[in-house]
Amino acid sequence: MKTTDTLVTLMAGMAGNALGGITAQTLNRVASQAAKRATTKVASDERLPVKAVRRRARLQKATASKPRAILRINTRNMPAIRAGKVRVVKGSRSRPGGVYAGRHFIAGGFVRVVRYGPQILRRVGQARYGIEVVKFPLAGALKAAFVAELERADIASDISHAIKTKMDARF
Repeated sequence: MKTTDTLVTLMAGMAGNALGGITAQTLNRVASQAAKRATTKVASDERLPVKAVRRRARLQKATASKPRAILRINTRNMPAIRAGKVRVVKGSRSRPGGVYAGRHFIAGGFVRVVRYGPQILRRVGQARYGIEVVKFPLAGALKAAFVAELERADIASDISHAIKTKMDARF
């Protein structure tokens, strides 16, 4: 009973925004760590540069007045030109030509400058517009990785630990 009374008096003594600030700080830390782990996992699984995948996750930080961190993830397909250094390979009779984008080989691919910059293109069929931009699908992998990371994070215990350490530091 005495520890409960002590806890109530300590919490009453803290400033109004102090608990909100501690909570926001903890939420921001947990969210940024989850984003970092998830994007690193997706990048290694898909054999893509971590820098290119990490740009696809944006964190809107929590504040004391609005204690919620929002992770926005760009799940659109990533153009192959962002997969790393581009190297064109000429073909021969026994081997088709193509393009290396990082560690990925795109058979029959070629580099052209389109309206929004250089892209790796390839021919698809005989249709009037039978050319497409080569892209890597990331939606499923990103969603699975972020869901797994956020399930793994124990936010309640992190917040209680942060409050406890802050109180120990003050008293």
